[in-house]
Amino acid sequence: MRKRIRFISMLVACVMLLLSITTNSYAGVTDIKDTDSYAQAVERLMKLGIINGNEGNFNPDKKVTKEEFATIMVLASGLKEEAQELKIKAIFPDVALERWSSGYIALATEKGFVTGELDGSFAPQKEISYAQLCTVVVTALGYKPSDLTGVWPYSYINKATKLGLTDGIELNATDCVPKWVLAKVIDRLLITNMKGMDKSFAENTGSYTQMIVLENSSTKTELNTNEVITEKGIYYLADGVGALESGNQYIVSINSNTITAVAKCDYEYTNISVKSVSGASLQYIESERKRTITLPENTAYYKNGQKVSYSQAKEALSVNASVVLCKKPGEYSYEYAVVYEPVYNKPYLVNSLSFNQYNAEGLSLTNKQITKNGSIIDADGLELNDVIYEVSDIWNKNSYILVISKEISGEITEILPNKLSPKAIKIGNEQYELDSYMNSAKLTESGIFSVGDYVTAFLGHENKVVDIKASGTEDNSDYALIVDVYSKISSKAEDFGTTNYYVNLLTADNIRATYQVEDDDYLALKGKLVRFNVNENSNADFDGVELEEIEYPAVKSYVVNKDERMIDDKYLADNVVIFDLVKNVYGTDSEARLLSWSDFLDGKIEVGKIKYIATAGAFNDINVILTENLLDKDYCLGVVTNKTTTFKQGQSLVTYTIAIGGVNYTYSTDSGFAAFTGSVVEVRVSNGKILDLIGTVSYIKASTKVQAIDSKRIKVGGVIYRYNSDITIYMKNYDGVYEKIGINEVEVNKEYVNVTVFTDRPVDYCGRAEIILIN
Repeated sequence: MRKRIRFISMLVACVMLLLSITTNSYAGVTDIKDTDSYAQAVERLMKLGIINGNEGNFNPDKKVTKEEFATIMVLASGLKEEAQELKIKAIFPDVALERWSSGYIALATEKGFVTGELDGSFAPQKEISYAQLCTVVVTALGYKPSDLTGVWPYSYINKATKLGLTDGIELNATDCVPKWVLAKVIDRLLITNMKGMDKSFAENTGSYTQMIVLENSSTKTELNTNEVITEKGIYYLADGVGALESGNQYIVSINSNTITAVAKCDYEYTNISVKSVSGASLQYIESERKRTITLPENTAYYKNGQKVSYSQAKEALSVNASVVLCKKPGEYSYEYAVVYEPVYNKPYLVNSLSFNQYNAEGLSLTNKQITKNGSIIDADGLELNDVIYEVSDIWNKNSYILVISKEISGEITEILPNKLSPKAIKIGNEQYELDSYMNSAKLTESGIFSVGDYVTAFLGHENKVVDIKASGTEDNSDYALIVDVYSKISSKAEDFGTTNYYVNLLTADNIRATYQVEDDDYLALKGKLVRFNVNENSNADFDGVELEEIEYPAVKSYVVNKDERMIDDKYLADNVVIFDLVKNVYGTDSEARLLSWSDFLDGKIEVGKIKYIATAGAFNDINVILTENLLDKDYCLGVVTNKTTTFKQGQSLVTYTIAIGGVNYTYSTDSGFAAFTGSVVEVRVSNGKILDLIGTVSYIKASTKVQAIDSKRIKVGGVIYRYNSDITIYMKNYDGVYEKIGINEVEVNKEYVNVTVFTDRPVDYCGRAEIILIN
């Protein structure tokens, strides 16, 4: 009997693991519908590998044979390797050693899962009975013959029915067990309580623990994605274990403090996203209908990862708070409730993060209610240095925008605990904790600020510092880039037929704004940096604007020191604005954008890339920069792999085939552009098409050998070249065709005809290898 109970424990342990696997497919099985009562049980068993389909079918009505049953029991017990070891042991005359099931039958017999026949044979093709199945599962729950009424096997069959193990199953004692019945009964065994205990069989195994997930990385940002807080402590998720939902209850397998297998408990959950609160009465939306619920007093409450009182739970209730209520199926009272305060996303500082009134680094303001100082405002009501949050429930629904305008100015008197790991600062005599999203590098040894600096700190919803700027930073809000200048004939009655002139500006706060100007004198300023002053005109469609042209200095190269935030010998102001003119397009808006300091490369910047620098303040800090296509947007290098010329109406048309990143593109031109097969050319690409051929690219014919190569760099002719992100290596084969090859196909120190390296910009200006040709 002890052997049998031990087996059953091992069986259920495997079933627990089985239940941790959920999916919407049925492993390619076509003869089970998702409406079948046994569908989920079969799915879990098939995913675990305990039951298999056959040529795309499960065959749910197929009867389970003794050798199949023996195999299933061994696999469910996790004893596959032991079974393989017993293939050398012959027990029954009708089970040959080479038979696929021989090891399983030997081990199943040894464990007492199955028995032989009276004549000494095993009869592997004999089918198991319903009476045998019921006897095994009832015994597994701790019941003995003396606990049951009636005679075997009906005593066990009746008990299995009372325990709910065989609901929906109508078989006689001697009936053979179909595959779907076996799957359904084992699946139910998991949640059935042991005899005389308020504990399920799964809990009683000792290998599994039932727990409530109170917090995960979505509800508590301090947690890693593989970390959860439960009422029983903090645990880590093993690789392959999917995310666990906050507020839900699971049965888990734990190795040390790591969750290795998971099964979601069979409970009913009510998820509430609070719309309004009145005492303990909550209003929420369900199926587009407004509903009301009163939180019950007689239930267990959890908040912030720990158990709390009813009154403490109510204190956390506000708009967009979340409540998860859980109860067992068929019961009216809730077993527990988990309360979550509203979720605040990453804070954004207006204008500091290239903010515009519709989008700020993925934060959409469209169709969102915006609340500032207790009042609802439009996006136009946002001001420089406002801190904005998207506030939602834990399911990221029903979000609104919260605006906080609170700043503290003064001298930094202390950085705590130190500059190696700043966690808080003192401004004057007041101490302020740094928000988890605050860029604390600004306060480290290599940072911008030190004790004694005068700063303005911007506070978020928890009164923590979200960002810091130098106090007294010079204003640069009146700078703009003219992206278009155009005219339009008025159709309005008051000035019908009049030609009006307009400019489209990209402003320092990353807003595209249209203003009216007096005449066409500004046509020549398209693509230029200007300073502007708006004249409000309530009687016109557009406000008027006065523009001041900025004179650019002679072009030169500059040296960037990113860590020190310097260009040449000048420091950057904290609120520096960087305009980048990508391409001056005539007839429509030019391509332009704002960049951040992180977009720059360390070292010498190519001549002409920086067009203008403005400085201001007592320290002559840089507060405005204009660059020209600094990131070489849409520009790349390609290899001419073919060239054909056709003549039409006395004019020649040249069609080039150009390989870019190993993909061939074609481009036709009659401009007289000259390139040859094997030339490397600079092209402008957009939406998978070549728009322009800029020119051929000069090369560095470094050597006939590659001296060293790895995933990040190549050494040719004694020079080490780092790759850019689009590095492509081509090798010319014996047919004269260039083929893309992998880094591992390049042979070090082999004597090639030549090895040519092409860089995305001159090497002196931080150029990196973009194309390597090997002949």
